[in-house]
Amino acid sequence: MSRKFNVTALICLTWWAGSQKAILILGGQADNSSSRTAPAAATKGNTKELKFKPILMGELRTDYGAHLGIDLYLASDGVGLTVRYNASSGSVPSGSLFEHEVARAAKVISRAPLKNSAGELLGERAEVLFHESNQELHAVLWTWNGSFHEIESSSLRHVLAMEKSYRPY
Repeated sequence: MSRKFNVTALICLTWWAGSQKAILILGGQADNSSSRTAPAAATKGNTKELKFKPILMGELRTDYGAHLGIDLYLASDGVGLTVRYNASSGSVPSGSLFEHEVARAAKVISRAPLKNSAGELLGERAEVLFHESNQELHAVLWTWNGSFHEIESSSLRHVLAMEKSYRPY
């Protein structure tokens, strides 16, 4: 007999990441029924499909006034990921959020226009590296249709796999 557990959480904390300070209020529900699936990256010895389970979902406001949604995911192999985003009606324009995040990166690995399969311009995409609390974090960020999205993790492979399952184009 299998059991399904629901976990509901509400957490309020102050978060400091580098020079950013945010009040974070998380509320979420995690169970076994909802997950994102991404095909395994085509790397030597890596054929397992990754699944991403949502752990917590909430909102935060940065010290520069951006109101963002934040989702925490756990990959099927135990690696954690953070997704931050804002809607087109956000308090800070998506282009400004994108520029702010690129500017705080320790290294910009790539930056280019974001296009769909037909070659139409959708926004901008960057792959960056952050150094926070003596930890190296990989991130992919993009603007699309007036919104901003960022996926961050200690594993670049997981970030890229999550991006494939997350982006609708």
